Amino acid sequence: MDLSTKNIGIAVLTLFLSACATPQIANIKYIDDAVVEQAAKTTQTPQQVCETASMAIAKANKEEFNFFAPLHLQQASENLKQGQKKIKIKKTQAEGVEDCFKVNQLIDNGMVIKAKVTSSLSDALAELDMLNKVDEGKKFTGDIQDYVDDVIDLVKEIEEGKMNQAMQGQAELLKEMQELEINIVLNKNLRPVEAMIERADDADAKELAKKTFEKAETELESARKFIRVYYRNNEQVKKVSTIAMRKARHAYYVAKEVETLTELKPKAAEEKVLYIESLLERINKKFNKDAITGYSLYEQTSIIGQRLDTVLDARALTSRQLATLKQQLRDNLNMEKSLAKMPVEASDQTPIKVEQSMLSQPIVDKPEQAPVDEAQTVQPLADTPQQTPVGEAQTEQPVTDTPQQTPVDEVQTVQPLADTPQQTPVGEAQTEQPVTDTPQQAPVDETKTAQPSAETQKQTPVDESQTTQPVAGPAEPRPLDETKTVNLEIR
Repeated sequence: MDLSTKNIGIAVLTLFLSACATPQIANIKYIDDAVVEQAAKTTQTPQQVCETASMAIAKANKEEFNFFAPLHLQQASENLKQGQKKIKIKKTQAEGVEDCFKVNQLIDNGMVIKAKVTSSLSDALAELDMLNKVDEGKKFTGDIQDYVDDVIDLVKEIEEGKMNQAMQGQAELLKEMQELEINIVLNKNLRPVEAMIERADDADAKELAKKTFEKAETELESARKFIRVYYRNNEQVKKVSTIAMRKARHAYYVAKEVETLTELKPKAAEEKVLYIESLLERINKKFNKDAITGYSLYEQTSIIGQRLDTVLDARALTSRQLATLKQQLRDNLNMEKSLAKMPVEASDQTPIKVEQSMLSQPIVDKPEQAPVDEAQTVQPLADTPQQTPVGEAQTEQPVTDTPQQTPVDEVQTVQPLADTPQQTPVGEAQTEQPVTDTPQQAPVDETKTAQPSAETQKQTPVDESQTTQPVAGPAEPRPLDETKTVNLEIR
């Protein structure tokens, strides 16, 4: 063997070994450095480190690392086995701890890889899901599994850091996977049609029902072309498949009937026509109408069609009336709900009756009450410290801080003054209501009406048949004429 041949053999062997070498994770050196640093700083025992590594492997299995990060899972499993063995030997405990720490690092990095795979290979993953969905009969399980393995190879390329290569492989793989999806849809929807056309062919439909058979074959081919383009439009795929099946069945049964007719003799032909009429009459009896015999076969079908239209029209009218009644019922229910949600009116409240006798009820907190004359009513005064006498039927507007008040003429009316500390008595025939917080009250004159004064502290006597209105801070009260009326109000 010369030298050149030897060198060629070595080169081929090197290529072969490199091709068969175990794929390496892209950032394995970074992982190894992190493991060494983590092992040097740890305070855990070797057993604790290995237990944590075992839990990490369980997490990886739950996250489906066998699909989303197979290289990481394989390497982590090998490191766990080595670590568990080495920690049992004192000389190799440190190496065993590093192996177990490497398990944790690999699983953490595998989670990052899974996220990349989910994002980068989303089209391939979606196509795999679609294949499993359309293969309801599980007739293509083996073919689908082959593509699952191909996707896993793309995942390994991502783990090795070959992202561009993986993306190119995905584009080529998608075409093949979509072709498999189309074949699955065609098989599921048109395989029964193909079987029926084969039966029609076996019944000599090509000879006995040539036109019908050709139409069936044309419809089948049209459906096949449609499905190849719109294979994910399930509704339309079912529609064209149903039409194709109807044509195929028509070709089969027409061929069977033609075969029977070609063998008929005149008497048998008459029986065949009568048989067809009996079929039409069987339909006509459903309408409870007169028989349709005595017409041509075409006319008999027309009569049946007219009677069917009458039934359908009546049914449509009934449906419209029923829809109207349902709508009215819904409207009534909605109105009842609206009325139920309305607020309660004030009519539900119980009216309060106020009797005349309640208007003159005593006022609490009355320390003392003085006698009054008959037929008089004293209106309550609020906080009136003093009141001076006024003339008959006088009206005086309240004056604030007036040191003295002079008598006024008759037919005057004095309005009450607030904050008067004293009130004078009135004449006979008065009626007095209880006064709140009044320490003392003097008698009043005849024919005068005095209402109770609220919180009046002191009252001074006045002349006969006079009523004094309170004046804030008066120096001296002045007497007024008899038979004068004073209207007192609380301010």
